[in-house]
Formats: sequence, C-alpha cells, structure tokens
Amino acid sequence: MKRYLMLIVPLALVALGARAQTPGPAAPVPTPATAPRDPFNPVGWVRPKPETNVVVVAEPEAPPPSEVVIEEQWEDAITRVHVDGVGRRKGAAYAILKGIGIVRAGDTFSLEHEGLIYHWKVKSVTKHGITPQRLKAIPREKAAQGQDNVLN
Repeated sequence: MKRYLMLIVPLALVALGARAQTPGPAAPVPTPATAPRDPFNPVGWVRPKPETNVVVVAEPEAPPPSEVVIEEQWEDAITRVHVDGVGRRKGAAYAILKGIGIVRAGDTFSLEHEGLIYHWKVKSVTKHGITPQRLKAIPREKAAQGQDNVLN
C-alpha cells in the first residue's frame, strides 16, 4: 500500500500543479523573419515581396512588314535553311535541303519566315553546302493574291 501511495501522491501533485497554472500569452505567430527556413531554399534567400502599384502597359502591335527587306531579315531567313547532305551523281553536284528537297546549281527555292516568302537561287553546290543568291522577298499576303513584287 505504501508503494501505491508513493506513486499516487507525486502524480496528484503534478496534476494539481498543471491545473493551477494559468495559461500565459498566446505563442507569437511566426513572421517571415522568425519563421523556420524552408530547407529547399538556398541559405540566406528571402522571398521577394510582391510589388504594389504595378502599371501594365500594352505594347503596340508590330508594324506590318516594311516594303524593304533589310539585311538582318535575309540573314535570319537563310539560317533556317538546313543542308542535310551533299552529293554528286553523273558529274552534277546536288544538295538535300531539309523541308525543301533536292537542289542543283541553277535551281531556285523559297522559304516562308516571319510573314515574308524569301526566294533564292542556288549559285553553286560544294562539299560544304550551297551558295545561295538572293532573288526576292514577297509579303505572304501579296503572294497569296498572285502579286510577286520584288522588294529587295
């Protein structure tokens, strides 16, 4: 009996002591500065604050293709022509252009890029590829209407 009494008395005192304590102030809510760090973010990284008073400005629409095709447009268009292979058959050199087909010296080919249809003539075919010669560039709308004005 003494054993049980020795166990019950300390437990009763602990229970009464826990009841007698009044709850203190509520635990503070963690702020970003005191919140635990997200383990997946780099050390020292702080989440950017959302921007306020952001003004959205609509960009003006792109102007229609100009009547003169500039050098950079021609260079950008010819970079889209990919030579898949070159060869020689019966003494005549040929090149295989991806998406266009087989071309030989003197053949013409065209490519549509950024609203214009570019036309080139193959000056020569070498083991390194083709040497194109610019012919004309036509806006897609004019080409659809059958107008093929030379722009450059």
